[in-house]
Amino acid sequence: MRYGSSIVLIGLLVIGCSKEREQLLEELASPKPVIRAGAVQALAAASDEEAFLLLSRSLEDSSAVVRIAVVQALPKVKDHPVHNLLIRASRDADPEVREAAAQVLAQMGGETSRRALMDMFVSGENQLLVRRAVLRGLEQLGLSGDALATELAQSEVRRIREQLAEAQGIRRAQLVRRAGNSVHPDGLAVVLEALQEADPDVVLTALSVLDGRGAAPALRQLQLLAGEVSEEVRARALRAAARFGEEGRVVLRGALRDGDAGIRRLALHLLSQGSSPPAAEEVCLLLADSDAQTGELAARVAGERNLDCDAGLLDSMLQQRGQPAWWQAVERLVALRSEKARARLAAALSGANGAERPWLVAALLRAGEGRADLAREVRADAARRVERAVVLAESWVGGKLPPVVRPSEEVRDRSSLNQEQLDRLYRKYGLEAPSENAPRSVSDILKAFPEHSGARPLQRLCEPLLPEEAGLLAAELDALLRVDTEVAVRLAEALLRALDPRSVGWLAALLNQRKAKLPANAYVFERLMQAFSDMDLETAQEVAESVGRTEDGAALQAMLRVLPSVPWEKREWLIQALGRMKRAEAVAGLIPLLLGNSAATVAEALADIGDPAAVKPLKAAIAHAAPGQEMHILMALARLGDRELLPQVLTRLEDPDPDVRLAALEILGRMSGTEERKAIELARLDLDRRVRSRAEQLLKTPTEGEESDERSRPQPEGSGGPDAAQGPAREGAGTLPEGSGQPAGR
Repeated sequence: MRYGSSIVLIGLLVIGCSKEREQLLEELASPKPVIRAGAVQALAAASDEEAFLLLSRSLEDSSAVVRIAVVQALPKVKDHPVHNLLIRASRDADPEVREAAAQVLAQMGGETSRRALMDMFVSGENQLLVRRAVLRGLEQLGLSGDALATELAQSEVRRIREQLAEAQGIRRAQLVRRAGNSVHPDGLAVVLEALQEADPDVVLTALSVLDGRGAAPALRQLQLLAGEVSEEVRARALRAAARFGEEGRVVLRGALRDGDAGIRRLALHLLSQGSSPPAAEEVCLLLADSDAQTGELAARVAGERNLDCDAGLLDSMLQQRGQPAWWQAVERLVALRSEKARARLAAALSGANGAERPWLVAALLRAGEGRADLAREVRADAARRVERAVVLAESWVGGKLPPVVRPSEEVRDRSSLNQEQLDRLYRKYGLEAPSENAPRSVSDILKAFPEHSGARPLQRLCEPLLPEEAGLLAAELDALLRVDTEVAVRLAEALLRALDPRSVGWLAALLNQRKAKLPANAYVFERLMQAFSDMDLETAQEVAESVGRTEDGAALQAMLRVLPSVPWEKREWLIQALGRMKRAEAVAGLIPLLLGNSAATVAEALADIGDPAAVKPLKAAIAHAAPGQEMHILMALARLGDRELLPQVLTRLEDPDPDVRLAALEILGRMSGTEERKAIELARLDLDRRVRSRAEQLLKTPTEGEESDERSRPQPEGSGGPDAAQGPAREGAGTLPEGSGQPAGR
């Protein structure tokens, strides 16, 4: 114990001391920290060897009061290396001791004090008051503004290099990330060196912070990494190359011939996202790719960019009738949407058999063919298929009995299969021929098995739609959504009424893709929401979006009823859908969820709705929010026009985490006022280049009424031009409090 060891030392020193010194030593051994602190002050005035030794030992006292007293007394000590003691105190576990050390170092001045204060700041000090004391101290020593920012950045990178000499694994990757985000030029040098390391985690981190910088040396290394064995490294190298604009396209073109379909697909996607359109030879190369997703992406890009790809490349696939390649070729011709593609589809239709015809008729309409006879044919065929699916879904074989709401009411199904339908159904699923006494409906099942007549639902025995049938129906509905939206939506509604809600993800996705609204139907909304918890994540996302798109009051109430009981990961989709509906009735149902895992999503939804009634509960939720949630809540309050949160936001601008500073800066971008503008201007001195870049962007545009949306905000450019642009990893912001005039960062 610190206190016990001090008593032993004091006992040894008492022998042969003067009465005055004996009194001080007795006070140093007192159990009361205040008395020990007073003795420290007296010892500092003595300045002899014995006094200095006692002061040094008192820096290990168990009480922070005593340790602060030692720090404050050190300027009185003459002819002894007090800076060593102050540096020790600057690393103390107690932030008040560190704050006192910073203040005394500034008071004493000199190069040693300046270096010690620099080290305190760049070592990652995370206490706000200590960071402020350090910055004020450096300002007292004549460092401020650009000069201070430059020197701090240099110190930070120097410290990173020192730590890299011994760091391994995850710690090494963390240091590379810090170097990559530094504003100092040597930070980029650290990143370029890390690209050549053997540790894949370090290489992946370096790639993530390269951001279109490094010119030819970086591109040479990216070319090498694009040929790495690790698919993850190759993928990250391609994403990094895309930031280099036209120069990086060389790396992407080479990856179009990669042996891994996922890499080919990524390279094509990145080429299509650049500021200049991809060349036809880059896209058409993959039109007949053996991987279904890659070939479909190539066709879609060619269609969107009006590239003249030779549809004849797909002829060999069209010859494989009845095989997956045939359907893939048809889908790629649809995506091309060119005159040549429609001609190929029309030629295939002229020689099609009965099974192929509905696919090709729907494909022609989807590819842009406007013939009325084709539209009538698809309309009629889709209606027949929907009717058949509904009949099966409502019968015992293809259906599922919902829980009985009123047990006294006789359970009756809406349809019963006749012998022909039953025979066809048995053949479809490969079952033995039914007897004349085979059950044909839900009622038959209940009569045979009365124990199932309660609220327990019957499990489906057969799916009303096989995957191939659902695929064809999706194609026909997609065609109708282009030429007769009203009929398509009516057919989709019939399916949603009858099919198992857990199996309608494909249908909801199609409606969402075509931005088609379902009609107001309380029964359908309630049915979908009752099964929402049992849906897989993808289906839940599509259903939530589709129901929310209706903006209907019955849909809103159905969503709110199940909201508290839905599993967290699926509840997020419902919350977002409620926010997009922008109806004030949802506010009361969302507010209780501010206390929990969904707080950030709820805050964004409340801001989307825009009801001022949400301001008070949002403010109350800050006290219970996790750090990441807190910034989302502050952003929501800013979007709702609340300015009382400004002091809290300014405080976050001094956080050691640059992501928090980015979030704070983003919030300031939503507000307008002199204080906000001044804080944004100070953020231009931040040690994190992302924070600086975002501050520059915000200063170039007016904040009054500005929409600071990730999708619309301008992005800073790297050396590679627009394609090298980078943005914050999440909604963020970074600045400093009024009057500090100093850079944030660590």
